[in-house]
Amino acid sequence: MYREVLKKIKVFSLPFLFSISGCGGSESQFGGATATSKGGKVGSKTEVKSELSDDLTQVAISPDEVPNYKSVIAFLDAANVPVPNNVRSEVMNLKVPDGLMLAGPFVGSNGVSSFNLSARTTNTLASLVGIVPSSVVNGLLGTPLGGLLCLPNGILLVTNPSGTSIDINNRANCLRVSGSFVKSFGNGRSCLTCHSPLDSWTLNTKNINERFNSSRGNDPLFRTVDGANCPKADVSTIAAKRQSYSLLLSKGLIRIEQKLPSNAEFKLASATGTYCNEIDSRDPLLSLYRRPLPTTNLELITSVMWDGRESKTGDLRQDLLAQARSAVATHAEAKEVPSDRVMNDAVDLEISITSAQITSNKGFNLSTTRESAAQILARQKLTPNENISRFNTNVFTLFNAFASSSNANQRALYRGQQIFNTKTFNVPELGANTTCSSCHNAPNAGSNTAIPRRFFDNGVATEEFRTSDLPLYTFVSLDGRKTVKVSDPGRAMVTGKWEDIGKFKVPVLRGIAARYPYFHNGSARTVGDVVNFYDDRFDIGLSLEEKLDLTAFLEQL
Repeated sequence: MYREVLKKIKVFSLPFLFSISGCGGSESQFGGATATSKGGKVGSKTEVKSELSDDLTQVAISPDEVPNYKSVIAFLDAANVPVPNNVRSEVMNLKVPDGLMLAGPFVGSNGVSSFNLSARTTNTLASLVGIVPSSVVNGLLGTPLGGLLCLPNGILLVTNPSGTSIDINNRANCLRVSGSFVKSFGNGRSCLTCHSPLDSWTLNTKNINERFNSSRGNDPLFRTVDGANCPKADVSTIAAKRQSYSLLLSKGLIRIEQKLPSNAEFKLASATGTYCNEIDSRDPLLSLYRRPLPTTNLELITSVMWDGRESKTGDLRQDLLAQARSAVATHAEAKEVPSDRVMNDAVDLEISITSAQITSNKGFNLSTTRESAAQILARQKLTPNENISRFNTNVFTLFNAFASSSNANQRALYRGQQIFNTKTFNVPELGANTTCSSCHNAPNAGSNTAIPRRFFDNGVATEEFRTSDLPLYTFVSLDGRKTVKVSDPGRAMVTGKWEDIGKFKVPVLRGIAARYPYFHNGSARTVGDVVNFYDDRFDIGLSLEEKLDLTAFLEQL
């Protein structure tokens, strides 16, 4: 059976991860030729150098040798990558034709992705993909061979604590993680360094630590310019590196440096806990620690960066282009900023990615249609100021079909959705009838649609909730009448306004399960911690069952 499909789709192969098919056509992405590694030979087979094991030097692959996930296991075995017995058993015993062909169940004869796998099968396959370390995946995608891959929509499954999410190309039938997005600049970093597909296009602490351990702290992510707690940190030994990169390892934080705006309505009175970052009181340069935002679902945002500092033109693409240039110049320390053509290539990829949770680890699919949640989300476009002037509190309707389900876990998702939509509480800035959906008001996305952009102070940066590993800055108003202490002034570092101290953007909620920890400063390790924070902060009065339901809902977005 699979050989007939291969004739139509022309599946090519990787030694340890996926098969791939041509992007939007019947011809292979390799154009009928073969890719070769250094020292490889052009012929009917592809010579690929494996980076998984020193014992596996070259693997010769023909286009029909990796038709299914059972063959992926064979390659993992050859590369000495441990496959847990439970995953091996489940994959080898899958009750689907030909061991679940990589091209068949996901891509129909018309080239359109079809979501028809059981939740158990999907979760098992995501676990198999997750066996391959993040450091290896990032390394592969940065090679010339990686640049040839176009992953068919439906193939890139990402396992997370709540189930499985999926990444698709919202503009074509396959996703190519290549070009300027994976190109190394300056200090060896690329966009991929801080925006990895296995981390749902940002960084999570599990994979950060894996990359640290596998590279002994030499992965491009670990650069003192912003990965360390301060640029003069001691990185002479492994132990010193662990200490110097502690905020990155424990909370996934990258350091940025900002000066007070010239029009600031406040001045810095004191600073503590700044590590070795010296603060000049006459011209203070503040070290601020923030989570990298994901490069997915970008068409559902209205502000670029936590403080919106790159949102200057009113044109999302131009703002993302400016952000990409800035990142290459600062985070990658490039001596020359690449051309717009080079940077536009990276932005093209960023705005083409859509991500969403598709299955629960409780054993059921989250979509009640033949399409995955990501396919449905890909058609959604953000409408400026949608659901604001005439506000509809029922922002999320994803799980309405589960309201009367016989499955208790599905009913919990519906109850959590309704808590998010309708549970009211008092927020001084917004009033007594505030709901979670008041800020996260974009229908079935959870971002904020306001233009001009709105930013909110949820209290995370206040002295009350500041943890001892973060700095504490004391600001005084110019008239000397007001004082505030925060770990990060947020939006105020852009506008200079006193009222903006501690305010940050409202992020997209879809696909958050793999993006831990949460908030701009990584202070919430789990989604449950996020729920507990808001319950305490705004005295919502959630019962234990309501907390569990709300947490379950958020984890399955």
